[in-house]
Amino acid sequence: MSGLGERLRDLDLSGNPIRVALVGAGYVGSGILNVIGNIRGMEVVILADLDLEKVGKVYEDVGISKKSIVHTDDVDRAVSAIEAGKKVATDDLGLFSRIPRVDVVIDGTTSPKVGAYVASEAMTSRKHVVTTNLECDVTVGHILKKRADSNGVIYTATAGEEPAVIKELCDHADALGFEIIAAGKGKNNPLQLDANPQTVAEKVPNIGITARQVTSFIDGSKTMVEMACAANAVGLVPDVRGMHGAKATLDELTNIFRLREEGGILSQKGVVDYVVGGGVDPGVFVVITTGNKRLLSDLNYLKVGRGPNYILYNPYHLWFIDTPLSVVRAVLKKEPTIVPKGRPTAAVAAVAKRSLKAGETLDGIGAYCVYGTIEKWEITEREMLLPYGLTEDTKMVRDVGKGELLTYDDVMFENSVLLELRRQQDDLFK
Repeated sequence: MSGLGERLRDLDLSGNPIRVALVGAGYVGSGILNVIGNIRGMEVVILADLDLEKVGKVYEDVGISKKSIVHTDDVDRAVSAIEAGKKVATDDLGLFSRIPRVDVVIDGTTSPKVGAYVASEAMTSRKHVVTTNLECDVTVGHILKKRADSNGVIYTATAGEEPAVIKELCDHADALGFEIIAAGKGKNNPLQLDANPQTVAEKVPNIGITARQVTSFIDGSKTMVEMACAANAVGLVPDVRGMHGAKATLDELTNIFRLREEGGILSQKGVVDYVVGGGVDPGVFVVITTGNKRLLSDLNYLKVGRGPNYILYNPYHLWFIDTPLSVVRAVLKKEPTIVPKGRPTAAVAAVAKRSLKAGETLDGIGAYCVYGTIEKWEITEREMLLPYGLTEDTKMVRDVGKGELLTYDDVMFENSVLLELRRQQDDLFK
């Protein structure tokens, strides 16, 4: 990225930096705002959140004075503020779409409904989209990629998240002719499927992360979303519904991720999965093999496994901190970091955390009603399983027992941009 860094400095010196609209003033959004403040040649000119008071506070927390912040939903006033070098704070999540001098939009939320709306507005106004909202990506990412291509802009999930780091390792392996057996991550907490914001309250760190976010980590939904995103970008599948989630150390990965007839746990190669309890987290891994005898010998010498399987491992991921790298890549190189390719291979389906009754309204991701589980896309389509991302403000029309998968027949939707995009995506792959 050093060459891109030089180009960013040139933009800064020319007074023509990359101008970013950032949606979401929570933990992720505030973190992105903070890191972009360290980068020459890039600036956030609009920060949008439904909580306008939070927007102003987040700006001030990164050292922007109150007199430099203009609170407005008015386009002309926003344009004037930006031209005067001020920062716009707004609760209009689509204001950026009406302001010409915004190059790229970052979605720093976790709501699929918000993500679908933001991406749609951005593409209509021909602005690039970088998203940390993997929940939206695994729900409608394929159609968003198609719409971006049609509008001549880039849609991409962000660098720094596990899927992007996994894809980098997979691209490395594929370019060198290795066969990918499994790709995955270390999960840093035990799986508790019925976790909810109340049960995790004592585990919420005092750094701005919400109880809903922590719930999505502990109930496994975030891991399912991350691995589905990686699967759809690389062309992998879950071996079993929900993945295996074996307990393993780094040294044990190459033995565990073998075919069953070889002493491992897999029924097929080319899968996504995760492990717990062995210190693999917060890293990601790819298990590879090759039929080339010289390469087998070389890999043994390099101590990346004992064969016939070997491990490529990155011991960390930097989450939202790497998001500016995807911004630079999208704007200056017109390239995505990670996007769905071809037909979907994996999806995340909704499962009841408790008994659900007809008439009640589902509360979405990281809450009390449902968790997500990964499955092969073709199976979710055949069984009409309800996408996890479509569970926000969706009403039950039938009773469903705890632990049961929800189907489309179990619910009634309210109209939204997200629902329309999902219908278009379903039509695309019928």
